[in-house]
Amino acid sequence: MIIITNTFFSTQPIPGSRRLTMTVAHDLEGAQTEEAMRILERLVPDALNSAGPGVRSRFDNAVLNIAVNRIVEVEGGPRTATILMRLAEVIAQERRPVPGTPIDLTRLDG
Repeated sequence: MIIITNTFFSTQPIPGSRRLTMTVAHDLEGAQTEEAMRILERLVPDALNSAGPGVRSRFDNAVLNIAVNRIVEVEGGPRTATILMRLAEVIAQERRPVPGTPIDLTRLDG
């Protein structure tokens, strides 16, 4: 499963730790994203059961459209294009993020 989260950068150390807040932000954001995904996974089956077969067959496309439009609204067109190109590259390469080390989707390689 690929989890897309925003990246928070900070060079401020956590008191009593050598870890940087960047790591904590990723951990917290990743956990919050996973919780949001669990909520949607619980809600979607009921919503689909009440929809007709034509709507059910178009559901994945509808979710993708909503997600892309929300990203464009927040990030703007050029940054969204970079994120989506990077996501396509990561999927094509069958790369999987390592826990605590998400794959950066905000910059193209090379």
